[in-house]
Amino acid sequence: MGWNSDFALDCHYELRDDDFTWQANQLAERGFNAAGYKTFVFDCGWEASSKDGTPGVSSSARIQF
Repeated sequence: MGWNSDFALDCHYELRDDDFTWQANQLAERGFNAAGYKTFVFDCGWEASSKDGTPGVSSSARIQF
């Protein structure tokens, strides 16, 4: 099982590395690791639209670590 930022945070604002660190710490402190959650995915800002409507990949990520 895992946690995904796209579902939890909905990517509607500029996320920073400390947002993800805080969330990971909260999951650990609340026992999610012990319950089987072993995957932490940050999934925001990689997609890009194109003029013809087909999906693409952004050439520059909004989040940089």
